[in-house]
Amino acid sequence: METDLLKASANAFKKLTSVAYHIVLGRKGKTYTLDIVFMPDNFYHLAGFHKLKQRYSFQQHTSAWVLDHIIDGTITADDISGDQNFNIIADRLYALAIFEQIIDSSDTKFYAYDMRKVSFATRINADYLVKGSLKNEPVIFSFFVGDQQKYYMNSIFPETRYDYSFRQTQYTVLLKEKTIAFNSSAIELYRHNKYSVKPPQQPTE
Repeated sequence: METDLLKASANAFKKLTSVAYHIVLGRKGKTYTLDIVFMPDNFYHLAGFHKLKQRYSFQQHTSAWVLDHIIDGTITADDISGDQNFNIIADRLYALAIFEQIIDSSDTKFYAYDMRKVSFATRINADYLVKGSLKNEPVIFSFFVGDQQKYYMNSIFPETRYDYSFRQTQYTVLLKEKTIAFNSSAIELYRHNKYSVKPPQQPTE
């Protein structure tokens, strides 16, 4: 990973903006579909910049502008490393930097998320919760909200002493496909051994 954590996370998220996931979940005989996309407009909040204590000139610009200027080196980690809340930001940046590996993993768990079931104070409101980890890496929580049949990540951070998945409803992952822009064919990352899509019925004469 790059030594500049800010740039590493920006590059990782920029890559995700050209990626889409099609995920089919199952529970009690019913299936649920998540079509996940990543938008430059979401980067600012996901990176935790809203938690910065000091004021910075880049905060006057759009999320997409900030993302591009981190990638080209105009904005660096040194610019915000002295901030009182940089450690909080750094945790989120690291989570973003490894998230593609997390969601690609067949061990990643998916939950229906209900804020009312959380046993501690939180303001995170979302439709789905994703929980995953890599070998020797922290557990990562990511939250998704839906809009017009697409789902967008609206928060991400490593696990602390709070487990957001506790009491949430877990799904079985039936299918996970990944599509990269300019590549029309989907990459199948995982398929449950009991999952198959029924072929469409042929019309009767």
